[in-house]
Amino acid sequence: MQNPLDLWPAFNLDAIRTPASILSEQASLIASKTHNLLKAEVRTRPVPASDNNGSGQFHVELLLIAPKLGDFTYRVCWTEHGLQPYPIKLVANQQEVIAQNEAEFLDWLGKTLGAAEVRQAVQLMYAQSELTPSTRWKQG
Repeated sequence: MQNPLDLWPAFNLDAIRTPASILSEQASLIASKTHNLLKAEVRTRPVPASDNNGSGQFHVELLLIAPKLGDFTYRVCWTEHGLQPYPIKLVANQQEVIAQNEAEFLDWLGKTLGAAEVRQAVQLMYAQSELTPSTRWKQG
């Protein structure tokens, strides 16, 4: 049997860092910073072309999760971009900006992760997660 004719070129599939992969890198770091009491997830979903003026988009969210609090979830930020990752719409703390490239996205993400609102959310989720189920409802 003859092999099929392959007209596809070789692809460099490791060369592109997407916003979702950058957010995933950051998500992987939160557990060690919180003694494994918190975790983070990146959720990606397509936005159909019919919902976005005829061109498909990717909606990506970075979520903090406290498993000991019944998976209580805090959305740190979300992004939307087309097939090309940039420009990208960035939303956090009810503020929206557009990043034109990866450097602008990384700058925004660093500021977002270090923002007072996010630090406070991490600290409060951590503090409440430290309570074990046996001590959570004890009365003094």
